[in-house]
Amino acid sequence: MKKSILLCFVLLFSISLYAQEKKEIIVSEKVKVELTKIYPMAKDVKWSKNFEITRASFMEDGKHINVIFRADTLYMNMIETEISALPEPVKNHLVKYYKKYSIIRAGKIYSSAIRDDKKALFGADIQDGSITKRVICYPNGSEMSVSNIPDGKKD
Repeated sequence: MKKSILLCFVLLFSISLYAQEKKEIIVSEKVKVELTKIYPMAKDVKWSKNFEITRASFMEDGKHINVIFRADTLYMNMIETEISALPEPVKNHLVKYYKKYSIIRAGKIYSSAIRDDKKALFGADIQDGSITKRVICYPNGSEMSVSNIPDGKKD
């Protein structure tokens, strides 16, 4: 009897852990429609949520794209780009202030659905050993923000 109760407890615990891992992200219809307007060809979209932030992550034309919604409204678009596509002032800033770091990924950041290159920001993930940071710069090379990226989280 004790073995069967213990077995039931272990099975129930295992099922509850599996259910937590497979928890479906609920995304509002408004966000889904907005994403489809901006990226009608987006496939295999991975959704994540953190408080009022909803993120859609997918590949398009071989580039990693993140679209971030805040309270169901488009907040920002981040499109992976070639490191060589970073403006010279941004590259110079990174070389000057982050000498020991290597650029591992670059992106262009738009704060609206309309991709206005004159208003774009530039992001770079930089790494020194086990430390990875994300630096966001204006086109003129001045730094807007810098943040640490936890291990294994590169989106």
